[in-house]
Amino acid sequence: MNSRRSDAGLAAGVTARRRLHGARPRLDRVDELDDFERRSRVDVAAVRQAIEQANAKQADALNRGDSTGLVANYADDAVLMFPGEPAWRGRNEIGANGVKLIRSAKFSDVKLNTVSVDVAGDYAIETGSFEWTVTPKGGKPMPDKGKYLTVWKKQADGSWKVYRDINNSDGPPPKS
Repeated sequence: MNSRRSDAGLAAGVTARRRLHGARPRLDRVDELDDFERRSRVDVAAVRQAIEQANAKQADALNRGDSTGLVANYADDAVLMFPGEPAWRGRNEIGANGVKLIRSAKFSDVKLNTVSVDVAGDYAIETGSFEWTVTPKGGKPMPDKGKYLTVWKKQADGSWKVYRDINNSDGPPPKS
């Protein structure tokens, strides 16, 4: 067997696997390396700031009972998972269920606190805590605290939208 052909085939296979799995491409010139490094850097602080600004708008929308503002942060293919509910899939379903939610209860004193943001490419993973008071129509106010995990996805326009969202309360389940 010709070792030169074998080495070339092995190198081609490694290069193909790297391309498939997102490994860093081979760069031959220093200026290409610098450009690749510059484009690959993610400003985590800027991503966190964008997420915190979006969360502030969402908290404000919940406090005002604004269903349009409630769904503004969600991507078209988002999934929202509330406790005790089937997953709401897609921005349209999230919007329709958000309208029902806002009509059935008033949210007040909404606070969303970002604890951490980890960024990997076009995705950011946020962990946080929430506090709010929910007052069902004709019911008594129910303060609640909990935590959430949200995956944000960078959009073509450079903005960040919620791609996956789940939360749950720190308190016991409501008595039936």
